[in-house]
Amino acid sequence: MKKNIGSNLLWIYIREVSIIFLKVIVLAILSRTIEISDFGLLAIANIFIRFFSVICHKTIDSYVIFVKEKEDFQEKISSAYWLDILLGIFCFIIYLLLIPYYVKAYDSVVVYKQLELVLVILGIQIPLDSLHRVPDAILAKNFTLKKLEIRNTLIRLFTSILSIIMALNGYGIWSIIVPVVSTTLLNVLFSYLMNSWRPKLSFNFSLSGEIIKYSISIIGTNITNILINESDTLIIGKFLGTESLGIYNFSWQTSTIIKRLLSGGVSGLSLPILSKSNDDLKKLTDDFIYITRIIVIISAPILITIAILSDNLILSLYGEKWTKSIVPLSILCVVQLRLLSTSQIIFLNQSIGKPFINFKLNLYVAPLYLVSIFFATRYGIVWVALTATIIRTLFSLVSWKITANLLKQNFYTLISKVYSPLKLALTNGFLLIIIKLN
Repeated sequence: MKKNIGSNLLWIYIREVSIIFLKVIVLAILSRTIEISDFGLLAIANIFIRFFSVICHKTIDSYVIFVKEKEDFQEKISSAYWLDILLGIFCFIIYLLLIPYYVKAYDSVVVYKQLELVLVILGIQIPLDSLHRVPDAILAKNFTLKKLEIRNTLIRLFTSILSIIMALNGYGIWSIIVPVVSTTLLNVLFSYLMNSWRPKLSFNFSLSGEIIKYSISIIGTNITNILINESDTLIIGKFLGTESLGIYNFSWQTSTIIKRLLSGGVSGLSLPILSKSNDDLKKLTDDFIYITRIIVIISAPILITIAILSDNLILSLYGEKWTKSIVPLSILCVVQLRLLSTSQIIFLNQSIGKPFINFKLNLYVAPLYLVSIFFATRYGIVWVALTATIIRTLFSLVSWKITANLLKQNFYTLISKVYSPLKLALTNGFLLIIIKLN
């Protein structure tokens, strides 16, 4: 299995890293052609969209990966497919009904009509995504990762070029919006072209209870995750304005470049692998540690380097108008490293049929995080970034303690196995600071 994990991860990373420079170029061009306040406007819009998207994302399709391939497997995944579409349509209807109320909450800091139009257009993703989630989950379950990665890479390449062309021709904020919607449409099209599976034109209501029971905890986890992950954006947008939000969100986007490159492939690979191993605790533990260590080995040096050289990166690539994003970027790189490594705990709990663990932990985190971020806004976005880092790090330790108990491992032994590669990355970072100071 380790050989299978390593070969698949290596292939994914090669594909992903091949377009990293293009992603940096896109962000560099957009940062020079789009107003800071427009980044803030998009951040406000994206929170609302993500809240509804995460209700559907990796919920019912995760069940497809988790469920064992028995006699009724085809009937189960067909029922899951139709249930996922119903969920997507339901969320989209509620989304459209709530748009006027959400826009009104921000009418003092953004252009009312512009935000409303942006929300309507971007919201098309919600029902469309439901058309390709289950077919993609079937490919992931069967470890047909090459097809998914080729599709994702080609689509990213096309939409990145589209974004650059639109930005250089003065389309402003639409240089981001149009490629995002295009990505969803292309995902649906290619998903059916490359997958021979087709759903049955029937729905087994007796199976819906099993599907919903598994998915409901993941939905709860996703909703609380969006509250935790986006509360800083919501609060900054409301109390500090779209320009401060634009700076903060820009720092966040830059710090997530590596996270998106890594998590995109790993998140599609982790759950299928861990689900295959869930009946053997030793094998499950070994696979979990192996995947998480690979993430730390690859991401830690890059994120630490970005944190140290954030001033050089911002000024040389994006220009002086983004100077205020330098310190938040350095701080948020620490958050990304933690998110990357602990994200595998979510997949571990899902793979053993206990997604409710993630949900329960988030219920404790969310209130404290929201209150802390609210008070941090009184001192500016740097304090918001610091607060986010501290709270997330403290609760990640709790998450690791729960994981150690599940895997019947000593807490300190598990942490040392996973994070031992961090020592070399920190040493290199320390040497980089000395060189920079000299």
